[in-house]
Amino acid sequence: MDRVIQTDTKIGVVAFSADSSTLNGLADDGTIRLWDARSGAPQKTVQWTKTDRRAATFSQDGATIASSGPDRVIKLWDVKTGEMKRRLPSKAPWISAFAFSKDGRWLAAGGGDATIGLWELASGSLKFTLADGLGNAGALAFSPDSQNLVSGYSDTNLRVWKTGTGKLERTIEDLQLMQFTLAYSPDGGMLASGGADRTIYLWDTRTWRMVRKLTGQPEMVERLVFSPDGKTLFCGGASEYAGPLPAQIRLWDVASGEVKRTGTTQHGVRSVAFSPDGKMMASADTSKTVTIWQLT
Repeated sequence: MDRVIQTDTKIGVVAFSADSSTLNGLADDGTIRLWDARSGAPQKTVQWTKTDRRAATFSQDGATIASSGPDRVIKLWDVKTGEMKRRLPSKAPWISAFAFSKDGRWLAAGGGDATIGLWELASGSLKFTLADGLGNAGALAFSPDSQNLVSGYSDTNLRVWKTGTGKLERTIEDLQLMQFTLAYSPDGGMLASGGADRTIYLWDTRTWRMVRKLTGQPEMVERLVFSPDGKTLFCGGASEYAGPLPAQIRLWDVASGEVKRTGTTQHGVRSVAFSPDGKMMASADTSKTVTIWQLT
């Protein structure tokens, strides 16, 4: 059964806990909301931050939040307590995107000055400042083995970086419009990107050649995530027009490129997530609604 959770504030990011039992949400009012993933029942509300919500995301195990605010300091928070764990000074005028590596070693932060900071979390030190693109660095994704970082910029190009050296490995210049979202397949063999042209691109990460286009999304592609088995891609759209317009979520079969399921959200999608056990998925949209789907 599908579960629809109505909240009193907008939810910006959703993520499942490592054991798939809890759905966590970052709320625009500065709280962390925790729900039972199967019933949708509220479990806990944790005060998080009042000011540092310009950009924020969960770590891949759902236990930590990275956020930024107007003071050019990245803050790491404990999800269960809302307590600040660490402060990481940043040189960027503002942060527009975050990504944690799967092994928990790295945090990447994309800045509005077209730079990406790469922090080693164990030491809290800024190891590299990656600078090559133009405009906003608004999309980031680590490979599952944490060896590579892919970034998307306002200049429409994708760039592949080596995390251990900070070296630029490749620039992909095949795109006409900006990509808003990036997602690696669990085995690392494929990268999905989507953005303003309402198209999802699938890239072979060995050759960085485009292997397929998925078309038919009625709106801009706002968020993407692979299922844990890599067979399904979950996509959420958002209209380019101002105002509270409905949008679609779609489940794509990766092997065939066909749509497996289509749903409608009240407003544009802000976040999508698959549970680690592959049995549930969730989305948050701008209408103060979180939806949980139980998959069979």
